[in-house]
Amino acid sequence: MAKVILDAGHGGSDLGDINYSQMEKTDNLRLALAVGEILEQSGIEVAYTRTKDSYLSQIDRVNIANAEGADLLVSIHRLFGRGVSPGLGFFVAREGEIEEKVANNIGSNLSDAGYTNYEIITRTDLPILRDTNMPSVMVGIGFMKSEEENLLFNTHFDDIANAIAKGIIQTLENQENENSSASNIIITSNSNCYSCKNKIITKFDQRGPKVILDAGHGGSDTGEVIDENMEKNENLKLTLAVGNILMNNGVDVIYTRTTDIHITKDELIKFVNDTKGDLFVSMHRTSNVGRGTAAGAECLVQGEDEFARTVADNINNNLEEIGYVNIGNIQADLDILRFDSTPAVIVLIGIFRSNTNQMLYDIKFNETAYAIAQGIIESFGINMVSALSNYRYRIQVGLFRAYNQALNLQTRLIMQGYTADIVQQGDSFAVHVGDFSNIDGAAALELVIRFHGYNTLLVAV
Repeated sequence: MAKVILDAGHGGSDLGDINYSQMEKTDNLRLALAVGEILEQSGIEVAYTRTKDSYLSQIDRVNIANAEGADLLVSIHRLFGRGVSPGLGFFVAREGEIEEKVANNIGSNLSDAGYTNYEIITRTDLPILRDTNMPSVMVGIGFMKSEEENLLFNTHFDDIANAIAKGIIQTLENQENENSSASNIIITSNSNCYSCKNKIITKFDQRGPKVILDAGHGGSDTGEVIDENMEKNENLKLTLAVGNILMNNGVDVIYTRTTDIHITKDELIKFVNDTKGDLFVSMHRTSNVGRGTAAGAECLVQGEDEFARTVADNINNNLEEIGYVNIGNIQADLDILRFDSTPAVIVLIGIFRSNTNQMLYDIKFNETAYAIAQGIIESFGINMVSALSNYRYRIQVGLFRAYNQALNLQTRLIMQGYTADIVQQGDSFAVHVGDFSNIDGAAALELVIRFHGYNTLLVAV
């Protein structure tokens, strides 16, 4: 069954454009729900970013869409201000074949409702189009400040909803017909599979467990600070390193953040519940309040979730082997440990304001990341692909949700004389420099790149 995500633009305190008592946020939601009802009656699965008058940030919308997964996203808006009537425009960030088809199909159908001309405009500044993982199109219909346009929108509302739904259905049907011969490919031999003969390999069959990694704090929430060193940055660096090792071992990794942004508690809880991962792990450094100077590690868990406790025990035991004091598991009644169905663990490692702790953490950073990743992997019953010594080492200079941002960084690095590659990591794009069989060579290059002003992360691949 095909699946479509409908995004009703604006909402809550974000009114969109206004014309007297008519508000864009209301028109958008009303139209999205009407289109969704028609699609569902046609046998298409529909998900919404919102179904009521609620505010969603841009990151909320992107996260909801990516967590849902779909064949197509359509964002519904009215057009701002005044313009040449009747107003109709389509906005895309990626000039893909599917985006163009859905825009043309909807545009053609809307001609019967009085919208005879339209444009397809590229907008790479809109996260809902740029950062989502499926073909995404924004429909802008009818200028809000035009009485003529509002009259057309209100009197032909049902025709407009039917035209948009029909255009979506036509696109999906054409796409299904084009892909039908390829979608049921049978794998008859595979040296890495013991029983693959005559089996249809699906996306679900090929994916590993889904782990959500959270870098504690971020943005205006710095966490602990000592001199110019901020906990939020340490958390992010460790999270990305752990995620890199997990992905190299077949784990599907989802990050709550990959850059220095602040995510509220409510946003985090909603994201985790929508993503429906097999495990949530949040990385933090330990506060020095009420503690000694031991280079310790502990995990916070909530309730009697046996799997979360298994993960916590494995992580603590692995960290103990490389020199950390195993403080054990702490029962904690925290909101970010209470998700709908996802077991959750908070890792607290190395007292942040302790020189002894910081020295161990810095010297054994890669071993620390590997120990945490190994604890997660062995909890799922997966054997590590190889020992750390068998990896190749590269310097990660950036990790982005949008490919264009990774491409811009790669271009800048190449112009400075570096050999830089873009590597897809789950739903994100990493920019890597260098390729070393030993960690010393990679560490030397990392210092040079840092000297040029880049934030870096040494990764094993």
